[in-house]
Amino acid sequence: MEIARTAKAHCQLTIVTNFINAVADISTRHPELYPPLQRLCHLYALHAIEQDLGEFTEDGYLSPQQVGVLRRTVRDLVSAVRPDAVPLVDAFNLSDHELNSALGRYDGRVYETLYEWAQQSQLNKDVVTPGYDDYLKPLFKKTGPFAPAAKL
Repeated sequence: MEIARTAKAHCQLTIVTNFINAVADISTRHPELYPPLQRLCHLYALHAIEQDLGEFTEDGYLSPQQVGVLRRTVRDLVSAVRPDAVPLVDAFNLSDHELNSALGRYDGRVYETLYEWAQQSQLNKDVVTPGYDDYLKPLFKKTGPFAPAAKL
């Protein structure tokens, strides 16, 4: 288990280091991209730390006060990144189909699209999910093969 946690930490370090280096490299060629990418980089790194707080507090790298500052900073960065989120995703020029998401649609029809997708879902083709009558209904009626044994 220690090896798995160490490997995960090493992967996170590698990702964050490469992210920092890539943002620094971009800043020299496209300085206008530096502020939003730097905020995103900071958010990624601090969120990764927040996800593994136990590792950092157990080993004494973060105090409870620092954890509070970390959490507030993550919330602040989420707010700061929010206005840049759609343009950053749009920069990859992925279609709505490729993203497979109704959120951030080019036409703004998020809720209508989610409703249409729900109507077209295979899960909504039948009124009752297959297996309901055989397995779940007897549980609710307390009859059938899963019912509690009768008391003698």
